[in-house]
Formats: sequence, C-alpha cells, structure tokens
Amino acid sequence: MIAAVSRDPTQPVTQVRDVTWAAALVEHCIGTLLREADQRVSDNSTEANHKRLLAIIRDGGRLSRSDVTRRSQFLSRREREEILASLIEGGLIVAEQQASATKPATLYRATAASKTPSFKGGTR
Repeated sequence: MIAAVSRDPTQPVTQVRDVTWAAALVEHCIGTLLREADQRVSDNSTEANHKRLLAIIRDGGRLSRSDVTRRSQFLSRREREEILASLIEGGLIVAEQQASATKPATLYRATAASKTPSFKGGTR
C-alpha cells in the first residue's frame, strides 16, 4: 500500500510488484531483527562476553593477540583466554600463527560459522 500511495496518492492501486517489494522488505526486516537478536541478546554475562568478543573479532577481520587484548579490556586475562579457547573449540574463530622477525604472532579471525544465517522466508 505504501508503494501504491507514493505512486498515486489520490487513487492508489496495489500492483504485483508492490506486493513483491513488500515481501522482500518484510524478509529483510525479519532477517535483521533475528541477526541482531542473536548477536546481542544474552541470557547471562558469560554469554554476553562471548558474543561481545566474537563481535570484536568478526568486525576486526584478522586481529593480532595484542589487538584483541586492547579491544577487550573489559575482560580479565583469564576470562579472555577462556573465551578465546571456547570460541576456537566451537569453530567460531580460528587462531593462526604468522612468522615475524622475533617470534610467531597469533592472529584471530572469525569463521563462516560465526555469521548468523540470514532469514529466508518460506511459502505457506
């Protein structure tokens, strides 16, 4: 109806393309809502810390251990190490070793499994 009214406010006529557009918009909105809820809603502080650290790594691309530490100062060292181990074990992130001039550097990156699947509406 929005598309029909915007096209002709005095005599709006809903067309098939309007319904198709509306369905795509609704699917997009539902997908966004589900993705954001999955990434941001937690049952407890432990789950919230896991999601927050995963988001830091996902948003940062490939992060060095020092970058992860800097961006997660809200965690103690023990908590950070436990969460990183849990995320690696769950297949949500990977730790890669990269040679450097002095000692190997650890880099973290999110895996495809860490991305929340988008909503694909079905037929009724």
